[in-house]
Amino acid sequence: SHKGAPRESGSEMLRCQLDAVRPDPAAVLAEELRLRLRVLPLRLCLDQHNLDFLASFFAVAAPPEDDWTAAQKHGSDQGAATRAGGDIAQETDAIGRAPDQEEPPLESLVYFQRCEVDQGRVRVDYRPRRVDYAAIYQGNYAELVNLIPWDGITLKLKPVVATGVHGWAGVASAVCGEWLEDVTANQRHKFVQGMAPVKSLCSLGKGAAQLVQQPYQQYRRDGRLLRGVRKGAEIFLRSVTLEALGLGAQVAGGAHHVLERAEVALQSSSKGATSRQSSSRSSLNAAPTEGSPSRIHTEDTTAGLMEQQEPSGAKEGFAQAAATLSKGLGSGAAALVHDPMKAYKRGASPGTIFVSALKSVPRAAVTPATAMAAAVKQTLVGVRNGMNPEKL
Repeated sequence: SHKGAPRESGSEMLRCQLDAVRPDPAAVLAEELRLRLRVLPLRLCLDQHNLDFLASFFAVAAPPEDDWTAAQKHGSDQGAATRAGGDIAQETDAIGRAPDQEEPPLESLVYFQRCEVDQGRVRVDYRPRRVDYAAIYQGNYAELVNLIPWDGITLKLKPVVATGVHGWAGVASAVCGEWLEDVTANQRHKFVQGMAPVKSLCSLGKGAAQLVQQPYQQYRRDGRLLRGVRKGAEIFLRSVTLEALGLGAQVAGGAHHVLERAEVALQSSSKGATSRQSSSRSSLNAAPTEGSPSRIHTEDTTAGLMEQQEPSGAKEGFAQAAATLSKGLGSGAAALVHDPMKAYKRGASPGTIFVSALKSVPRAAVTPATAMAAAVKQTLVGVRNGMNPEKL
């Protein structure tokens, strides 16, 4: 819920009312629909990987040439040519379709008399992962969205009423088109305010304005100027603290991302070295079975440690940080011991075991550092969310 749009506890997230009416009782298949949709405020925590997946999943392919529309067009052209010669080749049924023609798709038979979607609200958080600079140079300016994270963009979705729409795809297109037009015309400034640096400056500016606004309002109310100064200072210090915690969480998250990539690169190089050693001994030793110790161990990476729900308070943040740090230290110790033990079980020489242990040292050092960065971010986010529950 939102302080500007509170909701009743236990209310449904989605309420859909769909009525089917038949204007002509004699036409069994001529049903028309009336739809009313109501959705509670939503929060979308989007990642660039999730957005790429959704874009590829919902990509609409071009319809095939032999679909019902092409068949209907071909049949109408053939019928017109036959009538021009004075000979009627075939009769059509009640809906204008030839007897030997394919059944029309169900989507084309759905007709909406009226579709009403009530006013909604959506909050969007977007985390970019990479930027395709080559696409920007080629003119794809939509890639500029991935330059900066977007935080807390709250959009109001106006109520939409559509009449005389064919198919569910037509309904979705009409509603989304109205929303996109309204957001583009009236809410463009929210995307600028949602940029992380601009959002921090706006929050600090609002807090600084309270240093003047609160004393003025308090003095006009009851003449107690010092009380207004104290209240304004509290609001300003709270905004500064929240932004400092958010900035620290972003820095820790960036450090975690860099260290995570370094850890994956070290693990990949370790896999490559192990694979080359195995292939050099393949002529002397039999191929290992599925449960043999020469299989590559990949479970001790810290990738994805922060892929969980944000902590709602300081206590939950400390608990998640402790679990993350414990897992990272365990993974670092396993990385330091695993490769030498694997070489020892293969009967390698002491020199080979020592070299394997040295190769495991960089990864064993990076893994706890990655977990530490993730733990710091989780702690700061938990403290921030405890001070500002609306951030959740």
